[in-house]
This record gives sequence, structure tokens and C-alpha cells, in this order.
Amino acid sequence: MTMHAGEQSVQKENMELDKACHSLLADIDKTGVVRSSRDLPPAHYTFQIENFSVLFEAEVKKCESGQFEVGGYNWKLVLQTNGKKNSKSYISLYLAIENQNTLSLGWEANVNFRFFVFDQIRNKYLCIQGIGEGVCLSMINQPQINYFTWRVDKFGSLEGSYFSDVFLVRGRKWKLLLFPRGLLDTVTSDYGFLSLYLKPDNSEIVTPNRKLYAKYKLRIRDQVNSNHLEETCENWFISTVGFGSRTFSSLKYLKDPSNGYLVDDALFVECKIDVISVVKDFSL
Repeated sequence: MTMHAGEQSVQKENMELDKACHSLLADIDKTGVVRSSRDLPPAHYTFQIENFSVLFEAEVKKCESGQFEVGGYNWKLVLQTNGKKNSKSYISLYLAIENQNTLSLGWEANVNFRFFVFDQIRNKYLCIQGIGEGVCLSMINQPQINYFTWRVDKFGSLEGSYFSDVFLVRGRKWKLLLFPRGLLDTVTSDYGFLSLYLKPDNSEIVTPNRKLYAKYKLRIRDQVNSNHLEETCENWFISTVGFGSRTFSSLKYLKDPSNGYLVDDALFVECKIDVISVVKDFSL
């Protein structure tokens, strides 16, 4: 599926970008929505999603494009798979301004824009002009070698923070970040919490224009009863900062011998990445 924010004009202080649409066919529905087709590719931006059905199969609620600049603003496209009124019969597509907190107080942007979808059979576009930039979002469901196990020894004496070894999933390097006594390292009793996070390795190039999506499970293995502690997460990584759970498990529950999580003072931490996406530039 290929979506475009092709024709877009931004008005600020009486400034308006030039816009034109040489339509081949046009249709206006009952809601006033105009649909037209043309042969020319988009002027500003193209967002291509590979393996589109994976979005629904993996229940990915939202995916975002990289940033693109038009009229002095940074923009992104936002696709929601639940669509109108949480109906699975629709998808919703939005245009959003990035980094709104950096804009001046009382800022305003008047925008005239159009979305369109590429018809891959007829090789036509739903209106717009020129040649722009593009981003491809590849959705990979249950990538090969998507499982990592980390044995943490001498858990009872650990304080501060610890990184796992680097592990590879679909060509991307990841690490687990563990805080045995909590993120702030201020709780020293058994009534605190263990914090656990997944993060891209620092060698990965992850930016707002090359963001990375992952749907994953963080788990602590029950070595006796197989009643594992597990939490499912999904995040868009725009840097190498990690995501996960600050209160993954209470230390009191974790250290209870009857629960089977700590055996011989060893803890098994696991991560399973079910879906990842790779945002990358491509040539139109």
C-alpha cells in the first residue's frame, strides 16, 4: 500500500505555497470528498507500507511515517488501522505536525492538503504533481530468530543498571536494560520493583526520519512452574532510548521461593519480538 501527501500548501503570514492538480478523472461523493486520478507522482512525500495485512494480523493500532518538511514545518503521516469509530471496516489517515512543543506560543498553520493512494493495477495516483521523497515501512510478522534469553546470576546482590549482550533480530541490533532494584535505584528493600526495557543498540541509526517499530514480549521465566511473568509492549523508537516497564514485577513477589523465578540466585530474562518495522528511504 502506498499513500501520499502530495499536494500541500501552508499559509502563515499570508504565505501560500503554489499548488496545482491536473486531474484525469474526478468524482465528488455525498460527503463532499473529491477523488481524482492522474499519472504524475506526488510532489512532496510518499509513504509505502510493505506487507500491509500484517498491520491487522498483529493488531498494530497505529503506524507513523518519517518526517518531511513543507512550508517551514516538519510533518508526518499517521495511519490508524481501527479507522472511523473504532470500526475494522476502515483505516484512518492523518497529517500531523512534528515537535509542536518547539513552536512559539499561539502558533497557527492554515493548511490545504490532499491525500492519495497509488493504484498499483492501473498505475495511477489520486491527484497531485511533481516528484517528492519517499519512505518505505516494511512490516515483518514473527521474524526469524526473534527470541533472546539472558541469564542473570547473583541477582540478590545486584544494584544499579545492567545491559544484556547485543542480540540480532531481522538485521537490527537490540539490548535489554535491567534495573534489579528499580529505575531510580532508590529502593533497597524487597518491596521495590524490578524495571525492564528493550532498546536499540547504540550502533543503530534511529532518528525521527528512520524510526523503528517493534511489538514484543518481555518475560521473566518461572523455572519451576512455567507460570512466566510476561508483558506485551509496542513502541515506535525514534532514538536508542529504551521502552518497557518501570514496575515489571515487585521484588517481594520475585524473590518468593515458591514462585520459581529465582533458583540458585539466578534469574532468566527473555525477550520475544513478534513484529518489527523498518522505515527506510526509497527512490520514486
